[in-house]
Amino acid sequence: MRITHPLWPAVREAARMLLRDEGLVVHVPLDAMEELQELLLTMADHQPGRLDFPLPRESDDGDFFIQNDIPQQSVLKVTSGSTEPGRETVWLPVEAHTAWKSVLKASQDLLRAGYPGCIGCGGAGSELPWDETAHRKRIANIDEQGYHQM
Repeated sequence: MRITHPLWPAVREAARMLLRDEGLVVHVPLDAMEELQELLLTMADHQPGRLDFPLPRESDDGDFFIQNDIPQQSVLKVTSGSTEPGRETVWLPVEAHTAWKSVLKASQDLLRAGYPGCIGCGGAGSELPWDETAHRKRIANIDEQGYHQM
């Protein structure tokens, strides 16, 4: 996914969340499990002081999503697919494989840039709180290639 794609800011936010937040569970399709485990090892190499890493899980239905690891208070943090979630969730309205590959690449790029231990390397707006409402307005009526539908 190119940085000019309307979903790019949400992809970057999902990647920053994955690299920064504690207590996460990452659900990926079975064919992406090895990539997720490699990313977690890379995170450990780049963040040696970090003690809590996301837990990898195979998605039962082949979806890609990230949630917190608090069973009684489980909150969906990131999800792919066509079903629009609540505004507390970063929504990537593309199929799971596309969403995962995009978040994986963005995560790798951010780690190489020094994120989260640097100032400003998270990209434009990375120091500000994520605005999911503005994101939903930006992506209204776009197709998977990022073109506005008429």
